[in-house]
Amino acid sequence: MTININIRGGLYTLISPLVFDSFDSGFAQARVVYQAAPGNISPVTISGGIPVTGFSCTTLNICTANVPDLPNGLIRASFT
Repeated sequence: MTININIRGGLYTLISPLVFDSFDSGFAQARVVYQAAPGNISPVTISGGIPVTGFSCTTLNICTANVPDLPNGLIRASFT
């Protein structure tokens, strides 16, 4: 037996970590499969991220942006 967990397409924004325990995995006689629902036309996105905008870039192509509400010691995002 398989237990299918069908998730409708869309953006699911998390405000805390998504935590699974052993009960979420099923057992030898019934495995659990998490999947996009049949017929979805849009993707399933589960995100704990926050949008980052307002990047400024240097001539060396180093870009930074301030990110509000980060844990202490983290003040900005950067990429090259």
